[in-house]
Amino acid sequence: MRTPSLLWVGDGVVMERLPHFGSQPGLGRQTDRESTQDKESQDVQTFQNNDIFRILASGKRGLQKLPFSRALKIAATCPGSDFRLSCTMRTLVALLPLLLIPHTEGSGHWTYPDNEWSEQYPTCAGKSQSPINIETENVLENRTLGTLELTGYGLQDGEFLLINNGHSIQLSLPSSMHIIRGLPQVYTAAQLHFHWGGKTAESHGSEHLINGVQFDSEMHIVHYNSEKYGSFDEAQTEPEGLSVLTVLIQAKKGQDNIYYEKIFSHLSEIQNVGENVTLNSIDVEHLLPHDSSRFFRYFGSLTTPPCTQNVIWTVLVNPATISTAQLEKLQNSVLNSNNQILQNNFREVKPLNQRRVEANFSPKGKGKESRLWSRFLPKPQVQGSQEA
Repeated sequence: MRTPSLLWVGDGVVMERLPHFGSQPGLGRQTDRESTQDKESQDVQTFQNNDIFRILASGKRGLQKLPFSRALKIAATCPGSDFRLSCTMRTLVALLPLLLIPHTEGSGHWTYPDNEWSEQYPTCAGKSQSPINIETENVLENRTLGTLELTGYGLQDGEFLLINNGHSIQLSLPSSMHIIRGLPQVYTAAQLHFHWGGKTAESHGSEHLINGVQFDSEMHIVHYNSEKYGSFDEAQTEPEGLSVLTVLIQAKKGQDNIYYEKIFSHLSEIQNVGENVTLNSIDVEHLLPHDSSRFFRYFGSLTTPPCTQNVIWTVLVNPATISTAQLEKLQNSVLNSNNQILQNNFREVKPLNQRRVEANFSPKGKGKESRLWSRFLPKPQVQGSQEA
């Protein structure tokens, strides 16, 4: 059994590279309980730290630095492994191998707002950055975009890891989820995560704006180009490697959204960075708005470091709806790497520059389509109008 070793780090940075794998003395600290267990448990190493862990794993390109939230990818880089890691950041237990957790953030330490990101990640100052303010009067109609055809988005049973990665809550998605039409090629789902605002429901936190109006929250369903690239890791740095399906979220007083609650009900279990819980089923289709036929399309970047500019953005016109109680739960339940409540984890909008925003419908149309469009436009202080 080839077991990767973990480093116990102090500031989210790997302190050294390991020359080989196997048992490494002095890495972290083993608990007394571990020392009394059988040989299988000797592969269990416990670490304790308030910052992000880093892990070294052997991949196709040799030793790689990976953020802790991608630790589960060891299963792919060490074929045949059947070991367990028990890593503690205020009691974190990760079972390996499980589903892969694709990760699109940089390896260094960063926080919101994004004022200093470009010092460590120069691409964050690029000319094709995301998010943006979508000004509908400047949106170009492009009927050739067609409509999205999604497969595998319905109810699925399995093991889906929900984790607090220090910047958001992130849910792993099965490789059977695809966008097979409405994009240049087939894109396969990898993970979804959320962005939100401050302490109360009056604090908005979507990343994309429509006509200058910010929604209450935003969900990103991250996909990679599985026709051109063999894995998420390969695609995330390559041209047209990624595609993000964006759902704007509005909060209203009233009953909870039962489908979002299947995620939000576990937030108390992932309060600390690195903590995770396994969901036995997911239903992403019902996280989308009832009408997901209309969308905006533009080319941009990741909204987190390293801000790679290879993302095809699809922003659904209709918002999904959750309750104000659910929004406030999202805003006040999990901590960041500084042990502070994780809030306002959205990036400010960036200049459009020479890019164009297109839509698969006419936002400036007349007649029936114009009346439909007027329903989708958010009004000041009224975050959307379409029930999820």
